[in-house]
Amino acid sequence: MLNQSNSQSHVSMSGLSELAHSDRPLTFSDIMDLVIPKLLDITASTHINYSEMQLRRLNKFRMDLEHINDHFKRLKALEQHAEKIFKALLQQVVDSEDAVSRLFIDDSMYWQLEENLTRIKRRMPSTTFGRLLTGFKDPKPRGHEHEEEHRKLAIYPSGLNPFFESPAVFRRLTQSYELLDPLLKKCLLCFSAFPEGVEVNKRTVIYWWIGEQLVDPPTVDDGEKKGHDILRMLVEHGFLEEVIIKGRVTSRCRLRPSIYPVLIYLAQAAGFFYHPDDREYNDNNLSYGNKRRVYLVETSNPTSSSCLKYLKSSRTKDLKCIETLFNVNKCYMDIKLHWFWRMKNVKALYLGRCDSKSIQYIEVKSSKFLAGLKHMEGLRLLSLQGVSKIVKLPDSVGKVKSLRILDLRDCNDMEELPDSIKSLGKLTHLDLTGCYSLACLPKGISSLFELQVLKGFFFREKHQDKRSLCSFQDLKRLKKLRKLNITTSLESFPDYKHLEALGEMTELRKLTIEWQGLFKEGTTKRSKTEHKDVGNFFGGLGLEKLDHKDLGNFLGGLEKLDLQHIPYKCAPAWLTPEKLKNLKKLYIRGGKLEKLGDEEQHLGWEVETLQLLHLPGLSMTWTVLQGWFPKLRYLEQVKCDKLTSIPCNIEGVWQKLP
Repeated sequence: MLNQSNSQSHVSMSGLSELAHSDRPLTFSDIMDLVIPKLLDITASTHINYSEMQLRRLNKFRMDLEHINDHFKRLKALEQHAEKIFKALLQQVVDSEDAVSRLFIDDSMYWQLEENLTRIKRRMPSTTFGRLLTGFKDPKPRGHEHEEEHRKLAIYPSGLNPFFESPAVFRRLTQSYELLDPLLKKCLLCFSAFPEGVEVNKRTVIYWWIGEQLVDPPTVDDGEKKGHDILRMLVEHGFLEEVIIKGRVTSRCRLRPSIYPVLIYLAQAAGFFYHPDDREYNDNNLSYGNKRRVYLVETSNPTSSSCLKYLKSSRTKDLKCIETLFNVNKCYMDIKLHWFWRMKNVKALYLGRCDSKSIQYIEVKSSKFLAGLKHMEGLRLLSLQGVSKIVKLPDSVGKVKSLRILDLRDCNDMEELPDSIKSLGKLTHLDLTGCYSLACLPKGISSLFELQVLKGFFFREKHQDKRSLCSFQDLKRLKKLRKLNITTSLESFPDYKHLEALGEMTELRKLTIEWQGLFKEGTTKRSKTEHKDVGNFFGGLGLEKLDHKDLGNFLGGLEKLDLQHIPYKCAPAWLTPEKLKNLKKLYIRGGKLEKLGDEEQHLGWEVETLQLLHLPGLSMTWTVLQGWFPKLRYLEQVKCDKLTSIPCNIEGVWQKLP
């Protein structure tokens, strides 16, 4: 049998060899009629002694060949149709010298031309994988052999019927899923939790994966990198697509059109979670899946009463099984303390908003449930993003020793963090962005030596008790910090001491500085002397007192710099290509900036992405800008009226052609 297979493969290979060494270019007909059929014949008998991974690769290769062949057949039919139309068009054009002009002058000729071209465009096959799924229909199975199939169909919510008008397309998509690596399968199924068509923040799903240990490399830095690699692979496999705005890939992604119903089918088949319709929800708060993942969902029946407060003994067992509690779209939550007491095995607790576009804030009846955190020893992710009425985290949060990510973004009522936060020795992410009521941070923040991302550090000039508070100088103890977002009300920030502290953060790659409250009405006005002193400070005094070697270490490693509401007219002395040798992205958004510096000092930037927004005083020509940023590939400028001759499109974007 083996000899027979080898003999057949040899015959097929000899035919391909002639095509491979021929000077004649391959046509669609060659590929459809010879190449693909022979490759399918060869690979049909080459799976002997293959491992499971190698078999997956082989099956994926064969399926791709069949998929390509289907498209080529459509293109062949399109070629035949287009040949007739363009043959007639050519006959019209060559009749006389002014025939082309008459095509656009003569109404009847023009509309006939448009009609013919439209016919071709309508017959063009879509290259978007998701758009191959043309819709659903109920095949209305009959007979005894279809009773089980019909029963499965009945449990789906309205509109989630998994049977396609084209069974081959449905089969191809499910086969593509089966050929995925097991890790990719689980990560893809997480998208079934979100409503259809929603744009999902990449950070949300990556945090989720880290919380569930789907992504669990030695360091969280590698975890985020691996998370983005997984998203990229899901895009390449045709399940996801990037959200692109103004020609630039954003931090959001979404499922391709028509993929969502199939993903619900696959998620339920895999037991990933249960997706019932409204009448099958256990209550108005919780939707139980396979007892491991629970989604907080807003149902269409707001009058349904919550029955979880009357938990039975069997439900207690269910709570102990929960590993993920994820808020999909609930705006109001009545969470009971005793639920948390029993959720001892939870790893990911995402109570905050996951979609900031549709939900602006989330309200809880009481924050007493947070006292139950002390029982969640295995908790790795805690997100309270956008949750109101939480004034302070309980001291018990310090007992969650395994916590990696603490997301408190936009907790507007948060006034204080407990001193016990210093006990979170494994914490790598702390997000305090938008916590404007948070007056200060405890000194224990500087003891979180594994911290890699710190957002929302608010730096003020004076504190009541500096000994118990975290100062900016304390941050230099965080040697692993690679991303830092600072909000300050000091016009003179950063001075040489701040720059010196930043210079000791050798792993820092992304820095955001937002000057806040300096342009509002009622802000105390400085005298002309004070303004002059500030300018002189940035012009030279600060950098003269700073060790240039340390300064170089900081600036040399920085890859992204975001300056918001910049309070001075001339760029500071540290904002030069000499100090920012590896900077690839520079964002300057809002403020008084009028001049980026002297022309000689600003030649040779390595910046590839430049964003200049709401800088009415900034003056520069396109020629000068190109000289300063010779490697620029993307420029966005909005409301910068004194930037002249910039060849941007209507959206204010210029991109270098590949």
